[in-house]
Amino acid sequence: MELSSFLLQFRGILFLFVIVWGIFSILHLFHFGFSVVWRFILLLLFIFFVLLHYPFLVEELNQLTANYLEYLKKILKEILNIFNYIDFFLYFFWPIILIYSFFSAKEKKALDFIKIFVVITLMFWLIQFVKDNPFVNQIIQKYFIKYF
Repeated sequence: MELSSFLLQFRGILFLFVIVWGIFSILHLFHFGFSVVWRFILLLLFIFFVLLHYPFLVEELNQLTANYLEYLKKILKEILNIFNYIDFFLYFFWPIILIYSFFSAKEKKALDFIKIFVVITLMFWLIQFVKDNPFVNQIIQKYFIKYF
């Protein structure tokens, strides 16, 4: 099965998430908070997604082992590119956070979520301001573009 065009833009990041997901799926086998059934369900879900996207994972692993420095540069470019989509995630998650906070039985947890999203939104506004500033663009072009 092919990845969506949105996810194809972030192949390196997605590959790292799969690695972390696999590590924690295995670690959950030794976690005593869940029953044995749920431990194996978590592992089977991971195995299902690995089998579903096996060609993609093998291709990314080959790129990583061929030249890991170029692969790290690719991941850094993807991280910078993901900032173009933060506004979409904020528009999507703000209503969900507000609904959750309204119906939440734990007010402290709801307030913590709101605080986190306020900080993320303020960081997004700051990044958008800096990104559109011509002076900052000149500095980025002069000193940082050569590394990417």
